[in-house]
Amino acid sequence: MLIAGIDEAGRGPVIGPMVMSICVIDSNDNDLLKRLGVKDSKLLTKNQRDTILKEIKRIAKEYHHIKIDADEIDKQREKDSLNYIEAKITAKLINKLKLKPEFVYIDCPQTSTDKYKEKLYALIDLDTKLIVENKADLNYICVGAASIIAKVERDLVIENTEKEVGFPLGCGYPHDEITIKAINRLDKIKPEFIRKSWQTYIDIKNKNSQKKLF
Repeated sequence: MLIAGIDEAGRGPVIGPMVMSICVIDSNDNDLLKRLGVKDSKLLTKNQRDTILKEIKRIAKEYHHIKIDADEIDKQREKDSLNYIEAKITAKLINKLKLKPEFVYIDCPQTSTDKYKEKLYALIDLDTKLIVENKADLNYICVGAASIIAKVERDLVIENTEKEVGFPLGCGYPHDEITIKAINRLDKIKPEFIRKSWQTYIDIKNKNSQKKLF
């Protein structure tokens, strides 16, 4: 039986894209992927993710990822919530499939999983059963595999951008001083890489404006 998992990487950071991935596997390969170390990407080191990804690509029956850049996230957030943006990308991933999994397991970004599932059924064309749960990346191997694909793809974008601009970008969250410094520098040379609708960015700009007044 074919099953699929969907997860994202980079939903929260103020810098860089959000990447979402779908991974289709034969359910008989669940144990094999588990033995290889497949789990939620946040529980793995970079080297572990890179190594395991090679095995995922060898075993998976089909996989895809979609990258949505920072400026596109800002543009879409003018009319849609981040949850709905994620739902639309999830549906695109499902609709891209050439194979037809019996079940698609999805890591849900909101508390109300039933409402999110309703949104998805309204957006998908494929006749499949959706299993929408919180923390699905911890509970289902196929979702963990998707999370690894998404995380590696996002990390690659971040690494390439760091090489391009010549300074580190940090983790992308407001507690990281490296990120805060990077935002001020990026804003001058690569502003499209920053999510300007994020409160982190707004707070930094407000703080900079206040400094100029004194």
